[in-house]
Amino acid sequence: MVLALGGRFDADIALRFGERVDFEIEKRAGDKTIDFDLIVDMEHVTYISSGGIRVFLSLHEKMRGTGGVLALCNLQTLVARVINVAGLFAVFNIYASVEDARDRIAEGQG
Repeated sequence: MVLALGGRFDADIALRFGERVDFEIEKRAGDKTIDFDLIVDMEHVTYISSGGIRVFLSLHEKMRGTGGVLALCNLQTLVARVINVAGLFAVFNIYASVEDARDRIAEGQG
């Protein structure tokens, strides 16, 4: 599944986004593994708050715990810098494009 975000990914938006994706994960997974990966296209995200980072950390753990992959792609410079300063480049699966994310996940490198 590919979701595109835009604008400011602040605490309020991140919370609503996280709730919606949590719902989809629960709906698809229940107590078993899921058969989908989540690619978040952040090409048009101009800002990310600590609340946004927390939501991505939570989703990363949930996806990983149910057999899926969370991938972030097309990070703008400011957003990439915030994620880097938080020390999360080594945690998140970050790719240059949606296509790159799809290819790497398909190869089992997600």
